[in-house]
Amino acid sequence: MEIQAVKDVRAAIEKFRDAVQARDIKALESVAAHEADMVFYGSQAGDKQTGWPAIKASFEEQFRETSAIESEELGSTIQVNGDTAWAAYDLRYNEVGGNKAGSFETRWSCVLRRYKNGWKVVHMHHSRGR
Repeated sequence: MEIQAVKDVRAAIEKFRDAVQARDIKALESVAAHEADMVFYGSQAGDKQTGWPAIKASFEEQFRETSAIESEELGSTIQVNGDTAWAAYDLRYNEVGGNKAGSFETRWSCVLRRYKNGWKVVHMHHSRGR
């Protein structure tokens, strides 16, 4: 396993997580691949977005519905093989939406690809529970 590659992948994932917490779609755009066949699965039944335009729209909707998003890493693992990496994260989320606040544990798994301009997320799966 390439030690520097693992550090770079972790940095890309942290940038993604920070962008979600900041509700910053531009920052998300910089770390997500903009490929037509990339897929993000969410935690709700039928929550599947394919291609960056659909994924972007889903995050924009989430950001409109929340006034604060925070996460705490509970554990993670990252593997790199050449220009492909995969990771699994356990997180605790705290969200404020409308007049309600909630805390829940969640799991993320993602696949990243190394491009000339850095690692980009090409697939993600998010589910509640731990």
